[in-house]
Amino acid sequence: MYRLGINYTSSSNLSPEENFALFKSLGFDAVFTGCDDNLEKTERYANAAAKNSLLFESLHAPFDGINNLWREGEDGELMLFRIISCIERCGKYGIPIAVVHLSSGENAPHINDLGKSRFDAIVECAVKHDVTVAFENQRKIANLAFAMELYDKVEQVGFCWDVGHEGCFTHGKQFMPLFGEKLVYTHIHDNTCCYNEDLHLIPFDGKTNYDIAAEHIAKSNFSGTLTLEIFKKAPMYSETDSVSFYEKAFWAISKFRDMCVEKA
Repeated sequence: MYRLGINYTSSSNLSPEENFALFKSLGFDAVFTGCDDNLEKTERYANAAAKNSLLFESLHAPFDGINNLWREGEDGELMLFRIISCIERCGKYGIPIAVVHLSSGENAPHINDLGKSRFDAIVECAVKHDVTVAFENQRKIANLAFAMELYDKVEQVGFCWDVGHEGCFTHGKQFMPLFGEKLVYTHIHDNTCCYNEDLHLIPFDGKTNYDIAAEHIAKSNFSGTLTLEIFKKAPMYSETDSVSFYEKAFWAISKFRDMCVEKA
């Protein structure tokens, strides 16, 4: 049976301790958070997860400025430092997965030797700390294919499938038939499927075809966590309190898990 996970964001009106306790009471098994420059935040999240017997499964590496990894200059070196710091933090707190973007936007830089050398350093750090780097689908299939092929034999490299991104970034293009055998992590959310409108809705509140998504999961060898990546910023949730929001989220991811099990 798949575990059920969810993201925590500081935009919630609940404290991390309150939020993690709520997640546990609803039935979630795991959590993930973003990774900023504040080490004390990660330690606080780790303590809150442990107190509530939740698996702190992932940090999402910084991605603002990710395209700089492919460019000459100090900004690229700073981006490399931030991602490596995230992986080191995962190692420090026993967080098994770091989710990493490869690029951003339609006009992302082309794959080049400089970028490869920086991603080599990221992967080397992951191997050193026994942390899995889960490369996430964005707009460029070629970038993901590059990483999956280049690091195919590296145990600490895998694929994070973001279900919602297929609906708003890559209409008609499916990642799971290409990379499903490398799936190690999931970001599950819904969108209206309007191009570039990445709303991170609760599943079944948008236009994502979850029958197809469940088939993809069932056909893969994945048996890990079905992890929500949802935000309460959409107008449809403006009148919804946090507890009701997360109750609905748990119902939705539980329904999706049942669909995956039925199709297996």
